Amino acid sequence: MSVPVDVEDPRDELVLLSNNSMRARHRPRTVVALWLWESLLALGLAWPIASVVSGAYGRHPRGDAVLWDRGGFALVDLALRSTSALRALGASAAIVVLIAAIGGLFPASAALTSIAYTTRERTPPRLRDLVGRATRASRSFALLLLMTTILQALLLGAGYWFGSVATYYVTPRAGVVRGEEVGWIVIALFGVLALVCGVTQDLARAAVVRFRVEGVHGFALGMNVVRRGAVAVVWSWAWRGGVGAALLVVGSVVAERFGGQGGGALVALAVVHQSIVVARVALRASWLAKALRAVDNAHRVVRPATE
Repeated sequence: MSVPVDVEDPRDELVLLSNNSMRARHRPRTVVALWLWESLLALGLAWPIASVVSGAYGRHPRGDAVLWDRGGFALVDLALRSTSALRALGASAAIVVLIAAIGGLFPASAALTSIAYTTRERTPPRLRDLVGRATRASRSFALLLLMTTILQALLLGAGYWFGSVATYYVTPRAGVVRGEEVGWIVIALFGVLALVCGVTQDLARAAVVRFRVEGVHGFALGMNVVRRGAVAVVWSWAWRGGVGAALLVVGSVVAERFGGQGGGALVALAVVHQSIVVARVALRASWLAKALRAVDNAHRVVRPATE
């Protein structure tokens, strides 16, 4: 596989960091910027929900605290009384998800550029340098998003079809329960392939930023990384994702314990919530840095002899 020759333009304000220096912890401002982006998305999702709840229980003596009562009767009442509003919430949530998918291309490319590069004075890249690089990379990121979405949809569709076929043929011989188990195992295997495809997209994004290539070439470089060490790279993604999921569980337990209360409990809940958000963003940035190092390490770049 051809790899671009790593030649630095003397007029370029940014230079590539060494492999071991591509660390998210060296770019705390990048983590803060990603946190702000995530917070804006969360606000766009939560604001309409808060408006619906306020309209239904704003004049209640206990306010929205009744939604935390045991049994969930207030939640059922809210769902029954706000059917049209809930449909509108579904539409607004879909819009936020679309914005997160498309609008998130620029923050991702800027974060990767910030982690991979430094100025010639060995300081973090300036905003104007990041904007130019990130804008160019975002076009390739959009193509990678489209390619990955189509490929994952095909894999999940194939998994459902092969799982149904497996269930159909196994059930007469081994029974309904065993047939369903085999079908779900087949679906899960294709789900793992779809997950690996998503990991490959992140590696491809890292390749686009690291080697300044187009999206298709970047995807090929990302697949090459997976081919050389799928277990290691997927594990690097998985343990960070696992820690992030565990943090969500902790957050849900804390919310159940302190939800519906005001005063100090509300402040504590807000602190815990934002701490979890920051930690998950930091884990995401850590994975992006790992993707950069993996792509850089997997492709030996030969510099031409200088005259």
